[in-house]
Amino acid sequence: MNAILWTLINNRRFNVLNKENLRTVIQSGGGSGYISDMTRKLSFGISLICIRLKIHSNTITAASLFFAVFGAILQSFNDLKYLHLSILFILLYNILDHVDGELARYEKVIKKEKKGLDGPYFDALVHYFFTPLLFFSIGLAAYHTNGNEGALWCGLIIGMWLS
Repeated sequence: MNAILWTLINNRRFNVLNKENLRTVIQSGGGSGYISDMTRKLSFGISLICIRLKIHSNTITAASLFFAVFGAILQSFNDLKYLHLSILFILLYNILDHVDGELARYEKVIKKEKKGLDGPYFDALVHYFFTPLLFFSIGLAAYHTNGNEGALWCGLIIGMWLS
């Protein structure tokens, strides 16, 4: 699939880069681990499409905010179909988080754009908003299940502590 995507974006602007060099440049940051490695494989193809369509990294960050918020909110419901949707939305948030970082590195290194603080600030804001909301939603789900108000407070405190 990546070979097809590479041919889509292969025009005069990319003649100095081959696919592996571009991958090395835009995937230089990030963590390691199973989820990160899995999402990195998917994010590169999405990043190539976004580069071709000239989609800015902040646009992808806004889309990841949508998936993060709705994924966290769906965690608070006890129905299994909502939990499955929540897992899907949180996975999409994680993939798009990698994509926005890759696009930001592409914009900075390849296109030589002068980057301000708005992109990193927006990305950090999404992270700081998502974590407490996720844990509060998990606490709310535990409260709905057990009726224990302590679970609600525990979710709130842990979410605030981790943000």
